Amino acid sequence: MVTVITPSVIKEGIVEEIKPDLARFDKAKEQVNLAVAELNNYASIKSVENRDDALVILKLSKEVDDAIEKKRTELVKPWNDGAKSINSYVKELIKELTPAIDQTKKAVLKFQQDEEERVKKEKRQGRIQQLNDLGLFLNEKTNFYLNDDVMVHAANLDVNDNVWPLTYQKAVNDLKQQAEEKLNKLAEDAEMIDVFGTDDQKSEHQQKVFEATKETAPVINHVPSFGGGGSSVSKLNGTAKVWKFEVTDANQVPREYLEVDETKIRKAVGSGMRSIPGVRIYEDTQLRIR
Repeated sequence: MVTVITPSVIKEGIVEEIKPDLARFDKAKEQVNLAVAELNNYASIKSVENRDDALVILKLSKEVDDAIEKKRTELVKPWNDGAKSINSYVKELIKELTPAIDQTKKAVLKFQQDEEERVKKEKRQGRIQQLNDLGLFLNEKTNFYLNDDVMVHAANLDVNDNVWPLTYQKAVNDLKQQAEEKLNKLAEDAEMIDVFGTDDQKSEHQQKVFEATKETAPVINHVPSFGGGGSSVSKLNGTAKVWKFEVTDANQVPREYLEVDETKIRKAVGSGMRSIPGVRIYEDTQLRIR
């Protein structure tokens, strides 16, 4: 039992609260309101003079925007630096813990998988023995366990514990029916032999009945055993089955699962490329305020 590891102690202590003084942006708010009010006067340009005046207001508004961004950067820098310091420290702190956790998880899962495989093989072997006890043996060409007309496919050896008793019981029932039909056929023949048969034929038939009765008795009197032929695996808490994937051939992946690399295209266009299949490259005019 683990007693020396106490994760709850990590939660102890007061969490530092950050309360920014947003009043430092009061003057910035005033300038933003003035800039917006002025810009709204130039929603539509009527003349060259009007255009030039708009460019002046745009320049001043851009300076307001830049100043606010600079102020924001200055104010958050100490907190960003502190966050970087904490993140760097924690990264160093757990650099050996995370791999150790992953290593142990893999070891636990491997043991569980090996255990499940061991029990699966044990259960399979037990079921094979049950079929063999019924007189059903594997035909490797067909992959069926056979006894005359009674067949059980080898794949049925791996069904779950709820299904196997049904599979097994069906085989038992089919064998009993097969045995009863054989004895009934001998009984039908006996009537004819008793009337028309010779002493040798009667003696031969009696021997057949004796041998058939001896052969079919274990099947007819068989008591089914539904144990499944093996033990079970103890449940591993915390496990979950998840579907994962890996791309084996990107050329075969349907288009709806592909994503265009816009960063790569932008870089290619910036370097001078003017023709890319499936991409329209065009020249656009933008206004830069300096």
